[in-house]
Amino acid sequence: MRVGVAAALGLFMAASRGNPARPAEYAVKAAFLYNFTRFVEWPESAFRTAESPLVIGVWDTNVFGPELIAIEQRQVHSRPISVLQCRSDDDFARCHVLFLNCPNRKQVRDALTAVSGKPVLTVGETGDFTGLGGGVSFYASGSRIRFEISSEVCGRAGLKVSSKLLQLSRPREPSDPE
Repeated sequence: MRVGVAAALGLFMAASRGNPARPAEYAVKAAFLYNFTRFVEWPESAFRTAESPLVIGVWDTNVFGPELIAIEQRQVHSRPISVLQCRSDDDFARCHVLFLNCPNRKQVRDALTAVSGKPVLTVGETGDFTGLGGGVSFYASGSRIRFEISSEVCGRAGLKVSSKLLQLSRPREPSDPE
């Protein structure tokens, strides 16, 4: 287990390093999304059955392409992973991870309201996403992709975030672009 955790955390760090061979932005973010699922625990009530998949939803446009589709070949916590293109509040409620890549703050707030109180890990890239009530916010810091986690928001959603993942979380600095 220790080797698995170290390897996954290594992927986090390697994926965000600024070097010429760095993968495209959304390939890195797809790797982060997958690894978030490995370090977050959902309540059993979040799943219909023991065999139910863990659903990663993407709202607005699917900017990930094949990187996120490849994740569907994997499992996490002994569950298959399913990717869902979300188009409505009903779709949001079916997700365990919801990636909101919409720049419109009102639409982001509406989506966050739709899943409020549900065991959904919300991930976004809108500036101040965690301030709007999101769980995890991606941001650029120099040539790296970073993330900050609101443990308060995740806790209210009934999610348990690994301390190892929380240690990798970095608050956005005022100098980081939105």
